[in-house]
Amino acid sequence: MLRKVTPNTINVFIVTRDDCQARLKLYKHNGNTAAPDELDTGAYTPMLKIGAHMFVNVISLSLGANMTPGITYGYNVEFNIGGTEYSLWNISVYDGITNILKIAIPSLIFKIGGLDRLLPTFVLPPIDKAKLRVIHGSCRKPHGEGLDAMEQVYKILHYTANNPDNVTNPSDRRPQMMFLTGDQIYADDVSPILLDMINKYAQLLLGWDENLAPLGCDVANMAPGARADNIINVAKFSVDEKVAGSHLMKLREFIIMYCMVWSNALWKEDPAKPGFPALPAFADLFPGTPEEETKTYVVPPSVPLANPWPTQVTFKTGEFDTYEKQCSYLAQFYQALNKNMRAILANIPSYMICDDHEITDDLFYNGSWFDGAINNSALGKRICTSGMAAYALFQDWGNKPEDYISGQPGGTLLNYIYNVSNNNPDAPAIWNAISDIVLPELYAPVLQTPVLRHKAGSLNWHYYYEVSNAYEFLVLDTRTMRVFHEGNDGVPGLMSEDALTKQIALPGSSKSKALIFVISPTPVIGVNYIEKRKEDANSNFIKKRFANKQQLDLEHWSFDKKAYEHLYSKLFSRNPNATFLQVIMLGGDVHYAYSSRMQYWANQPYMEGSVVRKMTIAGLCASSFRNEVSASNVGMGERIFEVYTKAYHGDILDDVIDKSVVYGWQNLSLGKLSIPISGTSGYVLALPHNVTFDGETPATFDRNRELSTPYENDYANITNDPYHDWHYRIAPVKRTDPGYVPAPANGYTLDSYKSYTAAHRAVYEKAGQGGKFIVGYNNMGDIMLESGPQGIGYVYHQIWWASDEDRKNYENDPNFPDMGLPYTIHKIDMNLYNEPALNNP
Repeated sequence: MLRKVTPNTINVFIVTRDDCQARLKLYKHNGNTAAPDELDTGAYTPMLKIGAHMFVNVISLSLGANMTPGITYGYNVEFNIGGTEYSLWNISVYDGITNILKIAIPSLIFKIGGLDRLLPTFVLPPIDKAKLRVIHGSCRKPHGEGLDAMEQVYKILHYTANNPDNVTNPSDRRPQMMFLTGDQIYADDVSPILLDMINKYAQLLLGWDENLAPLGCDVANMAPGARADNIINVAKFSVDEKVAGSHLMKLREFIIMYCMVWSNALWKEDPAKPGFPALPAFADLFPGTPEEETKTYVVPPSVPLANPWPTQVTFKTGEFDTYEKQCSYLAQFYQALNKNMRAILANIPSYMICDDHEITDDLFYNGSWFDGAINNSALGKRICTSGMAAYALFQDWGNKPEDYISGQPGGTLLNYIYNVSNNNPDAPAIWNAISDIVLPELYAPVLQTPVLRHKAGSLNWHYYYEVSNAYEFLVLDTRTMRVFHEGNDGVPGLMSEDALTKQIALPGSSKSKALIFVISPTPVIGVNYIEKRKEDANSNFIKKRFANKQQLDLEHWSFDKKAYEHLYSKLFSRNPNATFLQVIMLGGDVHYAYSSRMQYWANQPYMEGSVVRKMTIAGLCASSFRNEVSASNVGMGERIFEVYTKAYHGDILDDVIDKSVVYGWQNLSLGKLSIPISGTSGYVLALPHNVTFDGETPATFDRNRELSTPYENDYANITNDPYHDWHYRIAPVKRTDPGYVPAPANGYTLDSYKSYTAAHRAVYEKAGQGGKFIVGYNNMGDIMLESGPQGIGYVYHQIWWASDEDRKNYENDPNFPDMGLPYTIHKIDMNLYNEPALNNP
């Protein structure tokens, strides 16, 4: 996996079965017929042993001279195994292994030693912002429904491989970065089929195990599908009971799960069904559980039949029906892995951040959750420790390798993981030390607002990346530095004041960039009408059905005003000498994709002084890679607003009703504010009316939510007295017709291309309103920028998804070359205009 790349460093994460040393060699590609320049070779580095037959490391290469944007570079991983050297192109001879790697783009050839070689490649992010292309996505569940949208990344890489820089059409340019914005694995919703495979490989490859009995775990109920009581009643997690039965619980399980979602190496083909994975049999997973049930129905005598008789009906048991469905979904996942997943991860630098499902649903939701699952459950604490340690190993290490060298918290963690896996997997002192490095603590002194904070010597999960002085990326940790303004039982603020300072104000030495990317696992800007429905406290259905806030998934940024408003104003600290900023926010989590545009004007940004500031924000959400839910799979025991993602796909958002028009006052004195509203009667509001704030900071008023009027001429007269300190407008962005069908990957015949484009044009036209605002199918985000007079003129958010028609074509025609296109293209205007007058809709 290609991870962090800068002009003078390359980092590659590798996992091997046997002990070895590894190093990187860098080449500059000079075309397919000329010899490449060999630029640098690193020193051999030993691997970290984490099991009898598993070794890991992030192999780094520091260069003497900087690489150049717009150039294709290739890298080789060289291995020293017992004194014999191998490389990517001859490692297959080791131990008789064949077809071990499929990680290069075949259209890029390196003439090395007179031979044609294939190597993984990459290009650097450009200095010119208009040449930047970024891929993003989230939420990839192996037994999720639908096709794996992450497959689309390879199509883009393949098609653009020879176009690293100057192109006429920006969609022909090769992407330089990929952000995976959370839920890269699902530890809390695991198919029993996959958990069975995970445990077998854990024993085979790692060879060590943990005894959870001293932590209160009922170890007799650890089989796939049998863990719900341990998870809910012992670990005190808030996972839905119907999926809790196969929750990951041990560090070794988390480790193997990562290996199985990112590589096909541990998946075996069923010899009786070529192209399908070998999966455990139903009888082996659920011994004694029948596949079918028979019920007898007796027709009552009152029914006017000449000869009433007993009627027998045979049907599949619920367990077997679920098993068959999950076998089908896992087969699709396996087929996607087998194609190009390793090539995707090897040919574009990937940057990651965790959300909750890497460990468990609702991770660190609020103070009460933390108290129950961490402070008062030894088992809950161990599971969270294991999940966060595995996240550090497989995701965070590659984000910031500098934190994992000797003497740094990450380096200390690696030593502890080595001790667990090689010496004593049950040593309490080692596990306590790991917990101190990876888990936050709840700080809740009397009469103060509770917060989650990091312990001294622990890892930070947020990080920073900059491209010269042109633009920067702030990757936020919204899980381990939360604030609970409503108390431990309340809805969380996703980042405390301390977190906002450390993650937004402080990173980087040069604070003068006019373009800022903010990556937040939970989208900062949500879909207005969906969030409004969640806030509806008057819904008797919701009150009766959901006993706690976790079931409503109330983790949107906007549900805690202080954290939400201060996030926006804190961004101005990134460039204190500029009065205007442009910000692009990426998010995932919600299992649907969309785009929003914000314009922001402030005379006094919240808690950031009395200076005139302005900005525009493009809010871009891509979710999920693979976790869509259709009506046939909706279960009423799940979370009401997240269960049927495809239902949002056809939603039409209104430019007025679904637009937020927010006025804000600092009100730091916590006094009483009353905002008069008069004029025409609103939709539900009797006028005149006052919006009153008593002791609130910030005091914010969303005109559209408050008045709830669907008609522009119904807007009442609002008199902001005192005048507001800031004002912003958020509007949903609707699809623009691109007027073209992007070309497929290289190598397809003209006939297949013609049928392909014709089929997709027909599908696009049939899509109608589907995917116009919201994409409820599995999807991937693809971002390109266009220059303008104020910096960036437009952001193009191409959302790739496969329609039901695509899937039928693919299933019926094996030569159909793809599974979807960027049917939804959102064009976001990044120019800032004059602040609209009060009462201007």
